[in-house]
Amino acid sequence: HEVALTPTAKKVNATRRRYALTDDDTLTFVHDLAAVGLPLQHHLSAQLRRQDSGK
Repeated sequence: HEVALTPTAKKVNATRRRYALTDDDTLTFVHDLAAVGLPLQHHLSAQLRRQDSGK
């Protein structure tokens, strides 16, 4: 694994990612981030739901 930064990237001190299967068809994702002098805190989250392929 590698972290590559651009010249304008902000300093990131830590990240934490959590994944959970909340039911048979839903994956929940939470990403916490510590950056620019701030402590680890919520950055983004998503719920991914399985869709019927119609086949």
